[in-house]
Amino acid sequence: MHKKNTNEVEKRREELRIRKMCISRLKDTFRLLNTERLALLADYANSLIEIDEDKLQLAEQQAIEICGYNPTADISEHDWAVMQKRNEEALAKEARQASD
Repeated sequence: MHKKNTNEVEKRREELRIRKMCISRLKDTFRLLNTERLALLADYANSLIEIDEDKLQLAEQQAIEICGYNPTADISEHDWAVMQKRNEEALAKEARQASD
């Protein structure tokens, strides 16, 4: 029980570290943008908040059908999951390095 709580606390700390790093990068980037681009960015950010996951998956499926390419068709689901996991780990490692 105690180990589970410790793992959750550590996971939450890692999330907060990544979040702080991302916020810092965003703040630095915002300073470089002009007002017109900031308005576009605000619209985009608001659209991300309101994303419906079911609609997003439907849109992805439609894009695959329209483009005629599905990356998971050439790669097994296991390999695809491994690639995604490696990408997540690389992003986490990059975030740790940026926070140090």
